[in-house]
Parts: sequence; C-alpha cells; structure tokens
Amino acid sequence: MDRRHQRPERDDAEDRGHRHHRGGGKHHGKGPRGGGHRSGGRPLDHGELRLIVLSLLSEDPRHGYELMRGIESLSGGAYSPSPGAIYPTLYWSENTGYAEVAATEGSKKSYRLTEAGQSFLSANEGALKEAVERLGSLREHSQARDRHRQAGEDGLDRNILEVLAVYHERIEREQEERKAARETGKEFSRDNRLLAVGPKTGRFINILARSLESPTILELGTSFGYSAIWLGEAARATGGRLITMELSPEKSEQARQMSEKAGLAEHVDFRVGDAIELINRINADYSSRREHDGRLDARIRTYELAARLQLSATEALDVSREPEHVLRMYGLDRIQKNHPKEINVPEETEYFGRKCLIARRLIERGVRFVQIWSGNDNSFPRRNWDSHEKIEDVMDLESFVHLRTHIWRSLREEKAAQHA
Repeated sequence: MDRRHQRPERDDAEDRGHRHHRGGGKHHGKGPRGGGHRSGGRPLDHGELRLIVLSLLSEDPRHGYELMRGIESLSGGAYSPSPGAIYPTLYWSENTGYAEVAATEGSKKSYRLTEAGQSFLSANEGALKEAVERLGSLREHSQARDRHRQAGEDGLDRNILEVLAVYHERIEREQEERKAARETGKEFSRDNRLLAVGPKTGRFINILARSLESPTILELGTSFGYSAIWLGEAARATGGRLITMELSPEKSEQARQMSEKAGLAEHVDFRVGDAIELINRINADYSSRREHDGRLDARIRTYELAARLQLSATEALDVSREPEHVLRMYGLDRIQKNHPKEINVPEETEYFGRKCLIARRLIERGVRFVQIWSGNDNSFPRRNWDSHEKIEDVMDLESFVHLRTHIWRSLREEKAAQHA
C-alpha cells in the first residue's frame, strides 16, 4: 500500500474514539459532555475546541493525552474531551500549518504552535476568551453542584427553599380563592395569578434539566418566575444559564426580584418582549460569532419548512374544495355514507381515488415526491391488493380493471377538455 494515503501514527487510544471514559461521575469522552460539536450539552463546539488546543500548544509542546489533561484542568475535572475529538483536531492543526510536530516518542507525537497558529489565535481572541471563560464557569459550578447536592433534603440551598416557600404559600392561597369562586359562581381572573406548575412538576423539570446538562435553557413565558427558580437552580448546578422570556414587564420584574433573593440572578437572563423576535435575536447573535458554521441556519430552515408543511396540510388535504368535474374524474362525485362489509367497487373507487387526488394536490403545491400506497391498513377486509397479496381473494380482476379504466378515462377527458 502507498503509505502516502495512510493515516499518521497515533496513540492506540484513538482507535477507541469516544469510548474513553473515566470514573467518579465526571463527564469524559462519549456522553453529554464528550468532545466534538456542542450538541447534547457539550461545553465546546468544534471551533472552540480547536482554539483551546492551539492555546495550550502556545504554552508548551504537548501530545494528545497532555492536551486532554490540560482541558480537564481548565474545567476543574468536569470535562475531558475524548481521543476521538482531540486527535482529529491535532491532524487539522498540522494540515492547516497552525501546529507542527515537535518530537516523536514511539507512537506519540508532541505538537507545538507555529507562527501561523499564533496569528490564527490572535485573529480569534474573542472566541478563545469566551471558550476559556465557559470552561472556567464549568469548573466553578461543578464544584458548586457538589455542594448543592448535600444542602437540604432536596439538594437545594436555604435561599432557594425560602423563596419556594413564598411561592408555595401563594399557590395554596390562589387554590382556595379559585375554589371559593367556583362555589359562589364569581369570576376568577387569571391575569395576575401565579398559576404555577406546582412543586412536583417543578422538581421534575429541575431533575430533567440537571440530567440534560444543557449549556442554555430557554423558557417561554416567565410569568411570576416560579418555574424559573427550578430551572435557574439546575442551570447553576450544571454550569449553564437560563434565558426566560415574558411579554409582561411587570411579571418579569417580579420574577427577577425573586431570582435575586434565591441567589440565582447571575445564572438567569430575563428578557421582555415578543418571544419570536427575541429568539431571532439570539439566533442572529449566535450566527454572527460563528460565520463559518451553517448548522444553526440549516436547522432553522428545516424547522420552518416543517411548520409550513403542517400549516398548509389542512388545505392541501381538503378535496372538497375541488370543482365538481374534478371530483367526478376521480370517482368522488357520488360518495356513499354507508358501504357493505364486503369489498365493493364504489368504496374502493372512493378509497383509491381520494389518494390519487390528494397526490395531485400535493404535486401542484410543490411536493417533489409522492407515493400512493393502497392497502396500508392491513385490517379486514384486506385492501392491500397493491402489495400483490392474494389479489384474487381481495378484488376480482374485473373490478380492478374497471377502477383503473375509470380513473385513466377521466384523466384523458380532462386533458382533451383543456386543449378544446
């Protein structure tokens, strides 16, 4: 084999990729805090990991495992990238000329930063600072998380428990007022009510947010801030932050004050305004700091396309909007409400003709691929003659030919009418 096409030699551990784990409950390698792009709660995306690696190489020449230990140290032991993330980053650094091999010891290669690499770091100083600060925050909150787990019976410190107690008193009071309004027939206004999720649900979302360890939690609808306490505590415990949005300035301000009393102010970002506008602003800010990463824009376009499909589906599937002559072409002009239990031509004409007409409507609206499947219920009576299963038992050949002929004759008549 031509060795020019072989991969460079590396530590054996790289072959294990993301299977590199360590004990103690910390996050290493594969898992929510593994190396690579920041999905599933990973603190560094690909670009940020590259900057951190180059920054460490600017201090001293290092090989793969020394870099892993260096990043682990920056995060206070809370995060260690896997060999499957570190070694591809080193190969990228060498191929771009940002790093070079300084020494070779067996299968281990130590790398050092080049002048081009130093220029690259200088050009991305802001992004590097942000990545380093994130690791530092992760270190601080990882240590705080261990303390919080031992504080109070629910793992919550005294300030949070006191604030929650205030909320719980209000919840009980509003429940009594609602009960009294129901008994007396008086109107129970909801505008200025807490209407909180309740202690059990609050505890559940706290546990869920802690387990996901997402770097950012987004809440739509702050209200008076009860759920923001549970989510904010989870963000503090896992080194993340909570962004909570509310249309009412008064509610948001009261929630912010309660968050300060709970000691969570620096971990909760209160936003006031229309949620869609605020989310667009967050996305624009994210993209501006990652000009060469189009994954967010691609995902947004995918979700927007899915939303448009859902909103337009009702209209596209409503064949009643078609004119009478089109319904007649597809055998839908004489729809019966009741059909016999046995397979019969009128019911099958409606059954399959409706699918054909819907397929046509989808294609007219720009759907690029449509598959018509007849017999997908597999119940009784069996309608899967299009699957070539016991055709003679399900529909006799004469009925089958009659149906096909009816549909194609209608299509030819429409075509002739268009050219007339």
